[in-house]
Amino acid sequence: MSIAEKVFDSLCQAIVMGDIASGSKISEPELAKYYKVSRASLRDAIGRLEACNLVIRRPNVGARVVSLSDKELLEIYTVREA
Repeated sequence: MSIAEKVFDSLCQAIVMGDIASGSKISEPELAKYYKVSRASLRDAIGRLEACNLVIRRPNVGARVVSLSDKELLEIYTVREA
């Protein structure tokens, strides 16, 4: 498992479990420091989160966690466990 995959899994779980709140801004420098990874690996993980519709990225603004209903979160969590 690559570093980006590990960060993706950790961030995905944090979003689904509510540890990172809906609507929260994702700070690349802070997360790169927290996970002790390069920003390139972190950007890859954020790109995967965007592909899963868990974050929205906007040029020159950054990424934000999307707002999901409890039902949508449960569906995502169930799929991730399978």
